[in-house]
Amino acid sequence: LTWSVSPALPAGATFSTSTGQIVWTPDCAAAEGGASGVYGPFTLTATAATSEFGSSNAFSIQVTDTPVAIGPPTAAASAQVLTGNAAGDTTAIKITFTAPGGATAFKVYRAPFGHYPEYDEAGGATPTQPASYPPPSPWTLTGVTASGGSDIPPARDYWYYVVYAQNACGDFSVASTMTTGTLDYHLGDVTNGFEHGFGDNLVQSEDISELGAHYGATLVPADPYGYLDVGPTTTSFVDGRPTTDHKVNFEDLVMFAINYNVVSAPGRPSTPASAQRAALKAAAADLLTIQTPDVVALGATVKVPLAFEGTGSVQALSVSLSWDPAVVTPVGQAAGELLFTLDGMALSAKPGTVDAAVLGAGQGIVGAGELATVTFQVIAAGDPNIRVATVDARDAHNRSITVNATRQPLAPELPTVTTLQLAGRNPFRQTVALSVSLSAPGPMELCVFSVDGRKLRTLASGVRDAGVYPILWDGRDEQGNGVSTGVFYVRFLAGSVRQTRAITYLR
Repeated sequence: LTWSVSPALPAGATFSTSTGQIVWTPDCAAAEGGASGVYGPFTLTATAATSEFGSSNAFSIQVTDTPVAIGPPTAAASAQVLTGNAAGDTTAIKITFTAPGGATAFKVYRAPFGHYPEYDEAGGATPTQPASYPPPSPWTLTGVTASGGSDIPPARDYWYYVVYAQNACGDFSVASTMTTGTLDYHLGDVTNGFEHGFGDNLVQSEDISELGAHYGATLVPADPYGYLDVGPTTTSFVDGRPTTDHKVNFEDLVMFAINYNVVSAPGRPSTPASAQRAALKAAAADLLTIQTPDVVALGATVKVPLAFEGTGSVQALSVSLSWDPAVVTPVGQAAGELLFTLDGMALSAKPGTVDAAVLGAGQGIVGAGELATVTFQVIAAGDPNIRVATVDARDAHNRSITVNATRQPLAPELPTVTTLQLAGRNPFRQTVALSVSLSAPGPMELCVFSVDGRKLRTLASGVRDAGVYPILWDGRDEQGNGVSTGVFYVRFLAGSVRQTRAITYLR
């Protein structure tokens, strides 16, 4: 018998005319020549040597190519490149994954959360895990082709990645598990020194100044300063997506402080402040102490020092004070010497608060000294009742730290002049507030007289130490009877001082 085949076999196939045996191990290149992976039919014919009618017979064979399944890459992960980035507004993101067996190539796609800088507040959302290849929008092919490659996204956002594996036959796996989101910019990088809201992959003095210029602001949707609202984040750290709260405050300061002079920059040079810091001795525990007076005089200015003993664990600290608003009102705050030594700063989001931070990762508050001062203006004599209301302390990873707070009474400044002052409204209803200042100890007397000269009430009398004495008159005489509306005179006697003030009672 002589065997023949028709049509011609694919390249690489062998055929024996004596046995009719076909041997073919198709590779992917050969398989690509088939229509939809189907080859044939091929007709094999056996012919007898007699060449007589009916001496030949034929039958057909057909070859079908079935794609070989390939598993997806595993352990897909993305990480922001923190240093060595090119000048610009965004950083690279490094992609890593484990290749499956049989993979010869890879395709890496990215998709954004969307709507930087307000993200979910502006309609952003986590992209959907792709179910097919190629993935639909918003997934976009990157230039990364191997594990360890870096992608540079086109704009600031919080990016997600998936990886597809491809075998030698060109078949694609399903997508890897989507990575967790990754920032492609540094939180706190808000200016390049020339443009607002456009960074330079550095967090430095220009960025801190930008934050300070708008600190305490309440933002609105699509606010032009929305790029300052970087905290809190989904991870509570500088690698998370900002969960914007429309406020420029302590949460943002912590992020700026952690990234300051650290990202995309060489190590910081030694400075005089560095040497002074090295000489500071760490405290046994973190402790905040305020010094406040028990009595203040009308018109005086009171500076409340915030002293701190630090172990080095606290990177940032927010202190809110409380006070009697009828006696004092906060008018300012300033950083203390300890904060200057530690290369730190103090801001205030609202009156009566101090937000302090040491700039640079791992640069905690260490040693003892004055952290800051809060200044109050006295609007009425009396006890200002200034106390610590809340303390919010964070470490270098933005984790909460317990800080104990205490108060020490501050000796009041003695008056330099002996005088009588009206500490409240005049005319008055119900009660009138008076203030007596004594520059030296001695006898004093304070009385209320009617317009016809009758003494109605002695409000204070006797020997007193030097100091400020708040005194109230409730519009009653010595017998407790209410007086009629009208004009009255308050007479103050102390040593050689003789003073009289007219007051008007309106009931």
